[in-house]
Amino acid sequence: MIQHIPFESGTSVTGNLQIQVTSRLGLIPIENARVTISYSNDPDTVLEQVNTNIVGESETLTLQTPPLDYSLEPDSPQPYSVYNITVEADGYDPLTVLGSEILPNVTAIQPI
Repeated sequence: MIQHIPFESGTSVTGNLQIQVTSRLGLIPIENARVTISYSNDPDTVLEQVNTNIVGESETLTLQTPPLDYSLEPDSPQPYSVYNITVEADGYDPLTVLGSEILPNVTAIQPI
């Protein structure tokens, strides 16, 4: 389901993302929230869609990123990928986070 994004180096590098969904009132975890991931440059194409568990967390998703080497040189291309995250749950308004940044070889945790 992951769309492979071509990077200049031609290598396949990934980072991880986990989403934690809670309500504003008392930070109550929201179970069975539907989490939809899309690449920021192509928001209409769904890359991943998962539901949160009983503690409001998604599974850890593996997503395409640029090579780590991009972060080592000042004139290199952007060293991270940018994804949009939409969360929908019964009884709550949908929410979209634009521009969640995913670095190579690390796990980003996005609270929503």
